[in-house]
Amino acid sequence: MAFTLSERIQKNPKSSPPMLLFYGEGGSGKTSLLSQFQNPIVTLVNETAPHDLDFDTPGPISSFEDILQVGTALYEQPHDYKTWGIDSLTGLQPLLFDEVCRRGDDKGQVFKSIEGFPYGRGYQYAERVLHELIECCHALRRDRGMTIVFIGHSKIVRFDEPGSSSYDRFELDLHARLSAPLFRACDGVFLIKRSVTLRREDIGFNNSRNIAEGGNALFIYSEGRPGHIAKNRFNLPAQIRFDRGKGYEALAPYLYPNLATTEE
Repeated sequence: MAFTLSERIQKNPKSSPPMLLFYGEGGSGKTSLLSQFQNPIVTLVNETAPHDLDFDTPGPISSFEDILQVGTALYEQPHDYKTWGIDSLTGLQPLLFDEVCRRGDDKGQVFKSIEGFPYGRGYQYAERVLHELIECCHALRRDRGMTIVFIGHSKIVRFDEPGSSSYDRFELDLHARLSAPLFRACDGVFLIKRSVTLRREDIGFNNSRNIAEGGNALFIYSEGRPGHIAKNRFNLPAQIRFDRGKGYEALAPYLYPNLATTEE
């Protein structure tokens, strides 16, 4: 069949609100930042929100199915929420693994733990189940005009780069089979971290030591570097100063084209 431009070319569809992921160490202000997004409802998964934050929550979550039911309710029922937050992905992981064990393999055989699946296939099934949540989030963005915000904890891992020396870097505290599809699906993955500088001090006898200084200022890192994973599709600066209570204010000018649909 011949390719006819006039019949095939379509206009680029209007962008949906973004799906974002913020990760960092405990106490870095991730949940506080989430609470500043437009009219959020926050699903707390094995997490306790700071008492000074004010947002709606659907109540206790005890299973992965509970989370899918919240997403389904947000999709099907009338409401005024503009943001769905899930805090945290790290807390979600054991519930997801429990769901995989409950469902079992393709033959229906169930297992007591994710490690019980032969040949590591449990993690493959976990990725498949996670995609159900990701598709739910895409539907909320597309059809309900909702922004999705995931919160996760960070961990430091040894990274072996081909053709180079190994080094440590910050990553999402999640199994690799789960973090990879989330990284691909999100429009922005941001690390929140304190800025630390090293000062070399002479301790005599031709020896020296490194002393860490600073650590008071928080920054949002939006571009991947050897020391951390990150990405964004909003032309953000590589790092933005994160002052408590002003995180959303700092990000909004860059996110605005994607968030415009939530304000209509």
